[in-house]
Amino acid sequence: MFKIHMLPADHGDCLWVEYGTAAKPKRVLIDAGTPGTYARALRPKIEETVAREGNCHFELFVVTHIDADHIGGALQFL
Repeated sequence: MFKIHMLPADHGDCLWVEYGTAAKPKRVLIDAGTPGTYARALRPKIEETVAREGNCHFELFVVTHIDADHIGGALQFL
């Protein structure tokens, strides 16, 4: 299984990648979008995953560069 979820991040980027098996997927988060992205898109996806699977673990969090539209949501996420 390999899935890429492009979360709505306004003019920024927030990519949620899942790979491995459907029963025990591994996850990578690439960037965290603008400051509002965490509350509007990332936190609800994390909460949905926790409700469905009991946890939400990321193998890796990648920050591609330091523009606000890529790291604005990172502080809330971290």
